Amino acid sequence: MGLVTGAAGALLSLTPQGLGLEERFGLDGLFHLRGPRAAPAEVVVVSIDKASADRFGLPNEPRKWPRQLHARLVDNLSRAGAAVVAFDIHFEEPRDPAQDRLFVQAVRRAGNVVLFEQLKKETHHLTDAAGHRTGEVVIERRVPPFAALAQAAAATAPFPLPKVPVKVSQFWLYKQGAGDAPTLPLVVWQLRTRADTVELLRLLRAASPAAARSALDAEVMLREGNLRPFMETLRLLLRQPSL
Repeated sequence: MGLVTGAAGALLSLTPQGLGLEERFGLDGLFHLRGPRAAPAEVVVVSIDKASADRFGLPNEPRKWPRQLHARLVDNLSRAGAAVVAFDIHFEEPRDPAQDRLFVQAVRRAGNVVLFEQLKKETHHLTDAAGHRTGEVVIERRVPPFAALAQAAAATAPFPLPKVPVKVSQFWLYKQGAGDAPTLPLVVWQLRTRADTVELLRLLRAASPAAARSALDAEVMLREGNLRPFMETLRLLLRQPSL
């Protein structure tokens, strides 16, 4: 009976209906058994809500806020010793040149700011030699912040979350449909653990002569601030059979 029940559960979990039941009842049950946990003391959420908008006399839409406020926030967080600063607001287009310049300068001074990239779905139709439609390909295009701000940031990354159901029970470390790009939480974590990663690369060089060159290249990328190429190189490195 135990084997039959386990096999049936494993097969059911491979279907969308089974996955939905597992998330709805199984996952909720596990969280209920675990109980609530306090938020990590080293993580701070600087939220933008109606109360803060009313206090500053600003619109409820964060995108319309003066960017000099974001610049002041970055400077204040840097002075407070923030290891990494991440924005989940999309600064797609330049606006007021003076305020944009203040924001860019603050981000460049901080050296540890990760900015949000928007994902836009695009559908491309496929046709044969005669022009008949044979199918379609859906890709997700990454839309970074405006150029000067993106260049000043330590990195930019998308932050995709499931829209259905309302609760968040899944997330992506890498978004396959967007070129297998690392997502914002992973990039923030990687930036936060730079010192530990340097030690990891040293251990990899010592443990595997075959991986020594790749590990050294990855360390150079990390020290030069090329975070996304570094993460791609490290991912490939850790997948090597010799490790």
